[in-house]
Amino acid sequence: MLLDTRELADVRRRSVSGALTVPASSKRSTFAAWSYDPEREDTPLILLARDAEQAEELRDNLLRVGIDEVAGYVTTTEGLRSFTPETVAPADLAGYEHDLLLDVRGREEHALGAVPGSAQLHAGRALWELEQLEALHEGGRIVVYCQSGLRAGIISAALRRAGCEVAELEGSYAGWSQWAAAR
Repeated sequence: MLLDTRELADVRRRSVSGALTVPASSKRSTFAAWSYDPEREDTPLILLARDAEQAEELRDNLLRVGIDEVAGYVTTTEGLRSFTPETVAPADLAGYEHDLLLDVRGREEHALGAVPGSAQLHAGRALWELEQLEALHEGGRIVVYCQSGLRAGIISAALRRAGCEVAELEGSYAGWSQWAAAR
Protein backbone atom coordinates (compact mmCIF):
# COMPACT_ATOMS: atom_id res chain seq x y z
CA MET A 1 0.00 0.00 0.00
CA LEU A 2 1.31 3.45 -0.91
CA LEU A 3 1.72 6.09 1.79
CA ASP A 4 1.46 9.32 -0.20
CA THR A 5 3.49 12.07 1.46
CA ARG A 6 2.91 14.83 -1.10
CA GLU A 7 1.25 18.15 -0.32
CA LEU A 8 -2.55 17.89 -0.23
CA ALA A 9 -2.92 20.17 -3.26
CA ASP A 10 -0.97 17.61 -5.32
CA VAL A 11 -2.95 14.69 -3.88
CA ARG A 12 -6.24 16.43 -4.71
CA ARG A 13 -5.20 16.87 -8.34
CA ARG A 14 -4.20 13.21 -8.73
CA SER A 15 -4.52 10.55 -6.02
CA VAL A 16 -3.27 7.00 -6.20
CA SER A 17 -6.07 4.48 -5.81
CA GLY A 18 -5.99 2.80 -2.40
CA ALA A 19 -3.22 5.04 -1.05
CA LEU A 20 -3.15 6.63 2.36
CA THR A 21 -2.38 10.35 2.54
CA VAL A 22 0.10 11.56 5.16
CA PRO A 23 1.77 14.81 4.11
CA ALA A 24 5.43 15.02 5.11
CA SER A 25 4.89 17.59 7.86
CA SER A 26 5.93 17.88 11.48
CA LYS A 27 2.79 15.94 12.49
CA ARG A 28 3.25 13.05 10.06
CA SER A 29 3.60 10.47 12.87
CA THR A 30 0.25 11.51 14.32
CA PHE A 31 -1.41 11.55 10.92
CA ALA A 32 -0.04 8.09 10.09
CA ALA A 33 -1.43 6.74 13.36
CA TRP A 34 -4.87 8.06 12.35
CA SER A 35 -4.65 6.22 9.02
CA TYR A 36 -3.00 2.87 9.72
CA ASP A 37 -3.52 0.62 12.74
CA PRO A 38 -0.57 -1.79 13.10
CA GLU A 39 -2.60 -3.83 15.60
CA ARG A 40 -5.28 -4.62 12.99
CA GLU A 41 -3.28 -4.90 9.80
CA ASP A 42 0.14 -5.78 8.53
CA THR A 43 -0.04 -4.60 4.94
CA PRO A 44 3.46 -3.39 4.02
CA LEU A 45 3.74 0.28 3.18
CA ILE A 46 5.58 1.76 0.24
CA LEU A 47 6.53 5.35 1.01
CA LEU A 48 6.30 8.06 -1.63
CA ALA A 49 9.40 10.14 -0.91
CA ARG A 50 11.58 12.53 -2.88
CA ASP A 51 14.72 10.46 -2.13
CA ALA A 52 16.26 7.78 0.11
CA GLU A 53 17.04 10.29 2.86
CA GLN A 54 13.43 11.44 3.15
CA ALA A 55 12.21 7.82 3.00
CA GLU A 56 14.49 6.91 5.91
CA GLU A 57 13.23 9.91 7.92
CA LEU A 58 9.61 8.95 7.22
CA ARG A 59 10.27 5.33 8.19
CA ASP A 60 11.78 6.49 11.49
CA ASN A 61 8.69 8.65 12.15
CA LEU A 62 6.41 5.68 11.50
CA LEU A 63 8.38 3.50 13.89
CA ARG A 64 7.64 6.02 16.67
CA VAL A 65 3.93 5.20 16.43
CA GLY A 66 4.36 1.44 16.08
CA ILE A 67 4.18 1.20 12.29
CA ASP A 68 7.08 -0.98 11.24
CA GLU A 69 5.68 -2.59 8.07
CA VAL A 70 7.64 -0.46 5.59
CA ALA A 71 8.72 -2.39 2.51
CA GLY A 72 10.46 0.41 0.62
CA TYR A 73 9.90 3.67 -1.21
CA VAL A 74 9.18 5.16 -4.61
CA THR A 75 9.88 8.67 -5.88
CA THR A 76 6.98 9.05 -8.32
CA THR A 77 3.36 8.05 -8.80
CA GLU A 78 3.79 7.62 -12.55
CA GLY A 79 2.31 4.38 -13.80
CA LEU A 80 0.13 3.87 -10.71
CA ARG A 81 -3.67 3.71 -11.01
CA SER A 82 -5.01 7.12 -10.07
CA PHE A 83 -8.18 9.17 -9.70
CA THR A 84 -9.25 12.69 -8.79
CA PRO A 85 -10.85 12.81 -5.34
CA GLU A 86 -14.43 14.02 -5.32
CA THR A 87 -15.11 17.46 -3.87
CA VAL A 88 -18.19 19.60 -3.36
CA ALA A 89 -18.30 23.40 -3.27
CA PRO A 90 -19.96 25.05 -0.27
CA ALA A 91 -22.57 26.62 -2.58
CA ASP A 92 -23.50 23.16 -3.91
CA LEU A 93 -23.61 21.32 -0.58
CA ALA A 94 -27.36 21.70 0.04
CA GLY A 95 -28.21 20.01 -3.27
CA TYR A 96 -25.39 17.47 -3.17
CA GLU A 97 -26.51 13.89 -2.50
CA HIS A 98 -24.90 12.63 0.70
CA ASP A 99 -25.93 10.72 3.80
CA LEU A 100 -23.48 12.18 6.29
CA LEU A 101 -21.74 15.52 6.68
CA LEU A 102 -18.76 14.75 8.90
CA ASP A 103 -16.76 17.36 10.82
CA VAL A 104 -13.44 15.74 11.76
CA ARG A 105 -12.29 18.62 13.97
CA GLY A 106 -12.22 18.39 17.75
CA ARG A 107 -15.37 18.81 19.86
CA GLU A 108 -14.40 22.29 20.99
CA GLU A 109 -13.79 23.44 17.42
CA HIS A 110 -17.16 22.02 16.38
CA ALA A 111 -18.91 23.71 19.31
CA LEU A 112 -17.50 27.10 18.25
CA GLY A 113 -19.11 26.80 14.83
CA ALA A 114 -19.96 24.07 12.36
CA VAL A 115 -21.70 23.51 9.07
CA PRO A 116 -25.39 23.00 9.94
CA GLY A 117 -26.41 19.34 10.05
CA SER A 118 -22.89 18.01 10.52
CA ALA A 119 -21.90 15.23 12.89
CA GLN A 120 -18.60 15.56 14.75
CA LEU A 121 -16.01 12.80 15.07
CA HIS A 122 -12.34 13.66 15.52
CA ALA A 123 -10.18 12.53 12.60
CA GLY A 124 -7.98 10.56 14.99
CA ARG A 125 -10.97 8.39 15.96
CA ALA A 126 -12.63 7.88 12.57
CA LEU A 127 -11.07 4.52 11.70
CA TRP A 128 -11.67 3.27 15.22
CA GLU A 129 -15.33 4.27 15.00
CA LEU A 130 -16.18 2.75 11.62
CA GLU A 131 -19.23 0.97 13.04
CA GLN A 132 -20.56 4.29 14.36
CA LEU A 133 -19.91 5.89 10.97
CA GLU A 134 -21.65 3.02 9.16
CA ALA A 135 -24.72 3.57 11.33
CA LEU A 136 -24.70 7.30 10.54
CA HIS A 137 -24.30 7.06 6.77
CA GLU A 138 -25.74 3.60 6.02
CA GLY A 139 -23.28 2.99 3.22
CA GLY A 140 -24.01 6.27 1.41
CA ARG A 141 -21.70 9.12 0.59
CA ILE A 142 -19.88 11.01 3.36
CA VAL A 143 -18.86 14.64 2.93
CA VAL A 144 -15.85 15.37 5.15
CA TYR A 145 -14.49 18.68 6.38
CA CYS A 146 -12.17 20.12 9.04
CA GLN A 147 -10.95 23.69 9.53
CA SER A 148 -8.55 24.07 6.59
CA GLY A 149 -8.78 20.75 4.72
CA LEU A 150 -5.63 19.02 5.99
CA ARG A 151 -7.26 16.62 8.46
CA ALA A 152 -10.17 16.07 6.07
CA GLY A 153 -7.78 15.06 3.28
CA ILE A 154 -5.93 12.62 5.49
CA ILE A 155 -8.99 10.91 6.91
CA SER A 156 -10.84 10.94 3.57
CA ALA A 157 -8.10 8.78 2.05
CA ALA A 158 -8.25 6.39 5.01
CA LEU A 159 -12.06 6.16 4.80
CA ARG A 160 -11.90 5.53 1.04
CA ARG A 161 -9.45 2.72 1.67
CA ALA A 162 -11.88 1.33 4.27
CA GLY A 163 -14.57 1.19 1.56
CA CYS A 164 -16.48 4.41 2.19
CA GLU A 165 -17.68 6.71 -0.57
CA VAL A 166 -16.20 10.10 0.36
CA ALA A 167 -16.23 13.65 -0.94
CA GLU A 168 -14.37 16.58 0.61
CA LEU A 169 -15.93 19.98 1.24
CA GLU A 170 -13.90 22.48 -0.84
CA GLY A 171 -12.16 24.92 1.48
CA SER A 172 -13.43 22.92 4.47
CA TYR A 173 -15.01 24.93 7.29
CA ALA A 174 -13.00 28.07 6.53
CA GLY A 175 -14.25 28.02 2.94
CA TRP A 176 -17.81 27.28 3.98
CA SER A 177 -17.70 30.13 6.55
CA GLN A 178 -16.55 32.63 3.91
CA TRP A 179 -19.25 31.47 1.53
CA ALA A 180 -21.96 31.62 4.23
CA ALA A 181 -20.85 35.13 5.33
CA ALA A 182 -21.02 36.39 1.74
CA ARG A 183 -24.61 35.20 1.21
